[in-house]
Amino acid sequence: MSVTNVNFSINAKCEILIEDKVYKSNIQDVGKDYIVISIPISNGEYAPLNKNDHVTVVYYNENNLYGFNTDVIGRRMDRIPMILLTIPKGIKKIQRRKFFRVNLLRDVQYLKVDKNISDSTFNSLIKDSKAFTKALMIDLSGGGFRLKTKEEIKSGDRFIIKIALEHENIFVLSNCMRAFRDMDTNLYVSGFSFFNIDRKVQDKIIAYVFGVMREQMKKN
Repeated sequence: MSVTNVNFSINAKCEILIEDKVYKSNIQDVGKDYIVISIPISNGEYAPLNKNDHVTVVYYNENNLYGFNTDVIGRRMDRIPMILLTIPKGIKKIQRRKFFRVNLLRDVQYLKVDKNISDSTFNSLIKDSKAFTKALMIDLSGGGFRLKTKEEIKSGDRFIIKIALEHENIFVLSNCMRAFRDMDTNLYVSGFSFFNIDRKVQDKIIAYVFGVMREQMKKN
């Protein structure tokens, strides 16, 4: 949902997407035509931002979450180094959940496994591409996703999911939380939650979601 009037508050949290990383920042000042943020940082690494760079921002304001694209227009030094961004023209309100979710259509692969799967078994299974079954992913967030499958999937089952991101394939354990049969398509629709996911892998998924959101905002 697009909005026009958003109140940018001093010290409010925001996140910046640059390539495949998510950098944390906060708002330091707001002018008529610009927003000033602290230098975004991720795991001790500062964001490599330069004038005219185009970035995607997720902005946290009270109980609301907003996404927008903007440009870097300069830097400022006042006790700490800061970045100046243009006031965005198009702002999208995002449903606030544990992680925001985007709709998409992506081919993925899945494999049912035992709930007590060991690390060694996991590492062995992900090398056997023939063991996996194709499915259609219809949405994705940093916390989980939904699939459409020809085969029935039952709530409570555990799976390895293979997801092709832009630069690599990732394999994550996921639990089926709910499932039903779509009578119109005769396919099964299942909702999954990531299980025991590595933080770095989760950050890559969130960055990918940000990228999808950015492209969808451009089209709109």
